[in-house]
Amino acid sequence: MVHREGLRASVIIPVYNKGKFLKACFKTLERQTMDHSSFEAVFVDDGSRDDSGRIIDEFVAKHAWARVIHKENGGVCSARNEGIDAARGTYLFYLDPDDGLTPNTLEDVCSFYDKHSDEVDLVTYGLTIMRFGEERDPHFRYDILTKSGVYDLTRGKNYLICQTTMNVCVKNRFAQNRHFDFESTNGIVFHEDQQYITEVLLVRLKIGYCAEASYIWNKNAESTVNTIVNPYYIFDNTMLMYEKLVQQCGGSMPRYLQAMFAHDVGWKLKEDAALPTHLSGEAYEQAMSRLMALLKMVEPEVLLSVPSVNPHHALYILQLCNPSGLRLLTGPGGTTVISDDVVVRVDKKVEVYFLRTRARHGAFEIWGIVKSPSLFMLRENPDFHLYATLKVGAKEATRELELRPSDESYYLSNTRTADFRSFRYTLPIDKPCDLVFTANFEGYDMDCSITNNRQTVTFGIPLLNTMFFEDAYIVLQAGSGTVHVGKRTKALYRAHLKNLSENLDKRTIVARLLIERTNVSLHKRYREVWLYTDAPHRLDNAWLQFCHDCTIDDGVMRYYIANGVEAELPPESVNAEVLPFGSRKHKTLHWVADKRLVSDVSQSSMSPWDARLVRPNYADYDNAEVIYLQHGVLWAHMPWYYGHDKVLVDREVVSTQFEIDNLTSNYGFEEHDLIPVGMARYDFIEHEQPAQKKVLLCPSWRSYLVGTLTSSGRDPLNDIFLKSEYYKSLQAFLTNERLHEVLSAHGYELDFKLHPNFACYAPLFKGLKGPVRLVETVENEASYAAIITDYSSYSFDFVYLNRAIIYFIPDEQMFHAGLDNYRELDMDLNDAMGEYAATADEAIESLNRILEHDGKPWGRYAQKERGFFLNYDNQQRDRLYTALCGND
Repeated sequence: MVHREGLRASVIIPVYNKGKFLKACFKTLERQTMDHSSFEAVFVDDGSRDDSGRIIDEFVAKHAWARVIHKENGGVCSARNEGIDAARGTYLFYLDPDDGLTPNTLEDVCSFYDKHSDEVDLVTYGLTIMRFGEERDPHFRYDILTKSGVYDLTRGKNYLICQTTMNVCVKNRFAQNRHFDFESTNGIVFHEDQQYITEVLLVRLKIGYCAEASYIWNKNAESTVNTIVNPYYIFDNTMLMYEKLVQQCGGSMPRYLQAMFAHDVGWKLKEDAALPTHLSGEAYEQAMSRLMALLKMVEPEVLLSVPSVNPHHALYILQLCNPSGLRLLTGPGGTTVISDDVVVRVDKKVEVYFLRTRARHGAFEIWGIVKSPSLFMLRENPDFHLYATLKVGAKEATRELELRPSDESYYLSNTRTADFRSFRYTLPIDKPCDLVFTANFEGYDMDCSITNNRQTVTFGIPLLNTMFFEDAYIVLQAGSGTVHVGKRTKALYRAHLKNLSENLDKRTIVARLLIERTNVSLHKRYREVWLYTDAPHRLDNAWLQFCHDCTIDDGVMRYYIANGVEAELPPESVNAEVLPFGSRKHKTLHWVADKRLVSDVSQSSMSPWDARLVRPNYADYDNAEVIYLQHGVLWAHMPWYYGHDKVLVDREVVSTQFEIDNLTSNYGFEEHDLIPVGMARYDFIEHEQPAQKKVLLCPSWRSYLVGTLTSSGRDPLNDIFLKSEYYKSLQAFLTNERLHEVLSAHGYELDFKLHPNFACYAPLFKGLKGPVRLVETVENEASYAAIITDYSSYSFDFVYLNRAIIYFIPDEQMFHAGLDNYRELDMDLNDAMGEYAATADEAIESLNRILEHDGKPWGRYAQKERGFFLNYDNQQRDRLYTALCGND
């Protein structure tokens, strides 16, 4: 092997505004065990606007084996191509500046390639995936790539290798080098690495693997996969890429490419990015036809074998692209789904999946779903029945359970990828009994198999699927359809503790003892224990309700869990305490509490425990009643997040008839799940106070435009934010001369307030002039005559105040594309509480009409606002307290 100019390897590093990552990148290169005279690092500064160029220049000046190319910004493809053209080494490696390589990577991969250069055109090596500092599970390809060698992608299951990441090395063919030629219809470059790698592999359909080396992929808030994975950005480009790859293969898909495409669709379904949901009408149908044409090339056997494609999603995909080819056979042995003579799925039993269980007041409550997709998805009106048989001694009583559509059908996706049915059952545990689930489908009896969500049920494998409660013990007989209730005895409980001591580590055993002792101690002194928690960095409805309740001496011990905020205990409180979220005492009390009142249902608010790893060790203690206080009136259409079977709360506080109708009609709630008393913070809104001559501009935040949550708030993504339609439209509105003219003509001022999650962007809006100003907080909503907002639930505070409202979405196209987790509302904006303005100019003219009407809502909007709320008497907290105590 002859090495040009003695260089064995060239490492190509494209850089654009990555200054803060370069120090770590330099270290990963300096630590390479290969002699530094044998490789080069080729940095390509792609027109960075930060100090990346200067930092690289200083490094290159001190390291003879490094050099830099400065160029105008052209994107990652052009930057890598510049590096390819300049590279002098025998082998080409690719490294992103925020990633790393293990020290032996260059040396070991080059040595491996030297031995197999005539066999393969591309060598891969290990991949360590880090997400925000934590190592993630390895890619499924490493179930096949188990040792160094050459893998034929046409043999066995090797087609599942699906090499999509840049932990690769290729030969330097110099003038004949393949370039990154990803074609984009909108300027967004995504999958360019996947296309490049696949084009190389499709020539020989062989890949080399060096097991000794590893690429360290650091996923962070600035990673492309976190910012543009949405069909609005990538659907057309993805279709075009695969169409070109199919063309390269002569119009067909080899199994390797089939698996690649199935993998692509599989993971994107989980990210709500697989379907062209950013489109509608004819454009949507045309886009779907492109997707279907590619999916039809994927053999069912391949689709079912790709690990990243969930089995429920596989059936959903088959129904999308081949509905007429699917058949469902039923019989005494169960059900079988066949797609073009390939067996897709066999269900010998019906899966009854427990979503949540809770023992309370002598009863065991079960919320569950029938999770077997073939029973519903392949039948428009299936003849299916689920039965629960209660056996007490020699007596049996069987009843059919009512099944309702479940929002769990948004299974691992914001798309309805399944058709699950939900049920509820309350099992008395005052005497020994067995509860047996059975089913009947099209006249055939079927046994059931109980599975469960270990994050939300009171059973778990670490706990041997057993829980003790009061005078009973309850056992989930895994794999069967039976729940057994027995009488608790000291001997049985001691035996259970002995089994746990062999199954749990000592630290967990000690923690369980502390929980039990705390439970006994507190309940000897107090009637009940209640916890109150708000979202991180907020004092919200939970705090306000706590301040009300803790002044009442009713035998309840109350704790406010301060989640990243300072909260001082009210001086008139009794039997109350403030604790830090996540403290040792909070972790103990989480399992001791009789009620948990939360204003946010995200994991970061609901529990201090790791839901996947730690929680199952204590799940049998989780019998608290959970009350969702809400933060605002919900109207964003998000059944995959706020559906009853998703939030899994006992009851939810609502303030309007709209919510009652919406939650019971569209979100799986029953009316008795709702507490129609109003949110605590409405006690502090003076709805009769006259407005001042002020307007509030208060748009909501966008998850796709900001980084991760830290102890000090959200990390800014300034470059992304400045380029966004959200920022551009708001700036166009705020600096519009017509806006200033309208405000001044009527003697009004406009306060612009960023959402707290966007507080990091306040410096980008400095310099507002005239009657327009940026404010940090809103001290008194009642002082404003009108509000301009988008789809924020905050608008309903101004409905409560009977104020004028204008709906203006600065990034309307992105909203309908679903970039902010949802794309529609449960109330049509064109028929809401105020005018809907599609542009900044329209919003200004709407504001002018309102100000001409003395700053008040007019016409049908005034009528719609009147009586919208159930209560206007500032007694919300009193009513909620009464409702909660009345449920004991």
